[in-house]
Amino acid sequence: MRIAHNITALNAWRNLNLVSSQLGKSVEKISSGYRINKAADDPAGLVISENLRAEIAGMDQAINNTQDGISMIQTAEGALTEIHSLLDSMRALALHAANTAAVTSEAIAADQQQMDSAIDSINRIATTTAYAGKKLLDGSVGKKVEIKNTNIVATASVGQANAPGISYVKVVVTTAATKANLGLSTGLHFTSAGQTVKDAGGLATGSTTTLNINGVSVTISGGMTASAVKSAINTALAASGVSIRAYFMSAGSISDFGNISESNSSGYLALVYTGGYGDDYLIDLYDSGGIIVDTGAGTFTHHARGTNIGGYFEYKRVDNSGTTYTHVNATGDGLTLEGNDDTALDGLQITLNSGYNAAATYTDVVRLYGDTTQFQIGADQGETYSFTIGNMTPSELGSDYTTNHDAGQRGLLALKTGGDYALASDPQSAIEVIDEAISDVSNERAKLGAIQAQVLESNYRNLGITRENLQASESRIRDVDMAKEMMEFTKNNVLTQAATAMLAQANTLPNTVLTLLR
Repeated sequence: MRIAHNITALNAWRNLNLVSSQLGKSVEKISSGYRINKAADDPAGLVISENLRAEIAGMDQAINNTQDGISMIQTAEGALTEIHSLLDSMRALALHAANTAAVTSEAIAADQQQMDSAIDSINRIATTTAYAGKKLLDGSVGKKVEIKNTNIVATASVGQANAPGISYVKVVVTTAATKANLGLSTGLHFTSAGQTVKDAGGLATGSTTTLNINGVSVTISGGMTASAVKSAINTALAASGVSIRAYFMSAGSISDFGNISESNSSGYLALVYTGGYGDDYLIDLYDSGGIIVDTGAGTFTHHARGTNIGGYFEYKRVDNSGTTYTHVNATGDGLTLEGNDDTALDGLQITLNSGYNAAATYTDVVRLYGDTTQFQIGADQGETYSFTIGNMTPSELGSDYTTNHDAGQRGLLALKTGGDYALASDPQSAIEVIDEAISDVSNERAKLGAIQAQVLESNYRNLGITRENLQASESRIRDVDMAKEMMEFTKNNVLTQAATAMLAQANTLPNTVLTLLR
């Protein structure tokens, strides 16, 4: 028998420590409800669980974001509903005014007052409807397209066009090549992907202007087609003996702007050239200001702002990074008109030379940027949805029908007092403009409704199901099985009591040595 070391007591003490530790872990798990409270409990399970927790937190925010998107659309759609009601009442007024056989001028004047008030109300709704401080119907929530700043360096002059406006173009023949740096900075804004930007200038139908070309006067009437203008110029110049000619370059075409697609803020969307390699596409340059995009005719007309430009530029193609693939080397050989025979003349390009070659580098790309409505509707990077809300202001509603843009009479504005389609002037055209506006609003509401029902609400339901499944997975990994853990707790509690009793008994064993010492 030994008294220096009580091995039996040490063994009981070690077992007591083990079961006490296990009992403590059971108490921690039962009291917290988690099987994993620290990395040591289950390192691999902790990694999976934390990843799932991050995904669940992302799902929660994505659900909130989707609800925000639904609320935004509901706000916009509610305002559009009121605009629809106003348009319906405006149409009734126009129909009443069109009944000229039974309506007095005083009644038409009263109808016009109501029409003006309704248009003002539409403008107020469109310019003030907002969600979280962002205007929804004034065109700011939509695609914006800008023309990148452009530099043109001409190494030879082939004629200078002095164009204070499309109503007067004078071409002066030069006899010596001069180097010039012509800087351009132009901009274009689309309020929605499908909008057509139309001629911001030009002659009104029925008016005339005179082109003075090298001393030869040519009279042009508003509403003439490009073909008629070409013929008039060629006829006048041929009679004067001037050796120049007018012709059209139409072998290629530019992709329809109505099909513009979404792009991030750092990328550029090229005007993709679809003609053959040898086909020329002329870009119109003059200083009346503005840009014309004619999706119906497939032409892209580029006007310089405040710069006198003479030249003949060949446009090849630009990639999505904004790189121009072709440097232009062109020879001007006559008077060139750019346009289409079957459309009214949008713009005029005059090129007149004395046998000099023109060499130029032209860089011009279209970039989509900013202010599209984008919602993060998923829990991971890139899981976004973007959409646009069209411009519902009076100047845009029904604008496909109206043409007098210079006078500020686009869209419904042409129906106001003094407008081209005021009730006293042309109630039939007013009806057509209103019908076009109703179609615009209906299409916008249908688009927003489809986005809400088929995209956002569907995504909301899917996120809820996905979150539930992720939470179940995380629970299976991290949560404690209470029944199993209570069983472990009971076992460890009994073992702790037994170990404590045995340790007490083991500590009394050395006392038996005293009987030998008596």
